[in-house]
Amino acid sequence: MPDARIPAQLLSRDQVIGGLRQLADYLDHHPGVPVDEHGWDLLVFAREDREETGRAEVEQVAAVLGVRAGDDPPGGGLYAATRTFGRITYHFIHLAARRAATVAEAQGRGLTS
Repeated sequence: MPDARIPAQLLSRDQVIGGLRQLADYLDHHPGVPVDEHGWDLLVFAREDREETGRAEVEQVAAVLGVRAGDDPPGGGLYAATRTFGRITYHFIHLAARRAATVAEAQGRGLTS
């Protein structure tokens, strides 16, 4: 008999999607709860931390999303695939090691929150 267990990654994915649906339903039924009129950005980061594999992961997601991946901003250390759904924008991002080091250094000096 095949193993009937659900991989943890798929279970987590289902839980996140379910949570988004619950939030949408809740907001729909509770008009007194404010939302940002400009929408939201959903940030998802690549699991791969090496430059080549992280960028390849972004390219794969871009193909699924039907968009082109690119540097965002150009030369800024982020490689992203972005697609907008209404006023919600989904960003799948690879953070280059050089950019991550710069952010960590700035946080260490108290320059970012």
